[in-house]
Amino acid sequence: MRNDIIQNNSNSYLKYFYEPKPENDIKSLPDWLGYEVRNTINKDGLNERFNYQLEKDANTFRIITLGDSYTFGHNVDTEKNYSEALEVILNNRLVCDQYTHFDVINLGVNGYDIEYPVERFISRGLKYNPDLVVWLINEWNFDRINEYMIPVEENYKSQGVPDFNPSIGGYEAAIKAFADIRSTYGEKFILNYQKKPLQRLSSAFKGKLLLISINKFAPNIQAEIEDFLKLHSDSFSYVLLSKGSLSNDQRLLDGHPNEKGHKIIAEALYNYLKNVAFPDCIEN
Repeated sequence: MRNDIIQNNSNSYLKYFYEPKPENDIKSLPDWLGYEVRNTINKDGLNERFNYQLEKDANTFRIITLGDSYTFGHNVDTEKNYSEALEVILNNRLVCDQYTHFDVINLGVNGYDIEYPVERFISRGLKYNPDLVVWLINEWNFDRINEYMIPVEENYKSQGVPDFNPSIGGYEAAIKAFADIRSTYGEKFILNYQKKPLQRLSSAFKGKLLLISINKFAPNIQAEIEDFLKLHSDSFSYVLLSKGSLSNDQRLLDGHPNEKGHKIIAEALYNYLKNVAFPDCIEN
């Protein structure tokens, strides 16, 4: 485990649960990327420019974003991820009678599956009393069970299998670990496993939850999401933010959104929220 990561810092029941080390400036310079990336981890272990007070003003609308590396902003500077971009857009463009400020607090972490964002939100996000939780879910989140994959993945890395392999444009150790887990447990077991953390989230959080994606899901995963939403049709919803995946000029070599890609996600999310969550507000 890297020295900028703390494993099981929240005394989680999950053996391999991890979070970024609080109050830490992370600098990385992947050979294939060609420039240095800087992430600022705040006092609460969040990839954020600011530290947020737990108590929010009555005129503040607070959003928490959940997810994996797409939400964290892997290989982009902190101020360039979609959560930060959305916060700037909301505060610069929307004029509302009820709200004078918008917080967008980023709880995303690289490599998370379905279970780990739920654990992070319950242990670290609920205390911020959000008005809305936005969870960007990728299809591979449903394919992963980190409690099973992480030790296998770390074993491959110890054998010299690279984390990211530029020649294949993928994270080779993770690909091998996933293949092993899928071969051992099967697709049905893995998908059924994801019901448990989703049920845990619905029990812990009674507020508004918006699931978002930028890619269409396979039919079996789409059915899983729809079954989950049926139980919470009054407060939980899902939206596909775009008709297709990000274009090549909006992605890095490893497939993650680049700065332009994060702006695209932020704009799409803003346009959705403007019409659905803030119909009475006007644009500045």
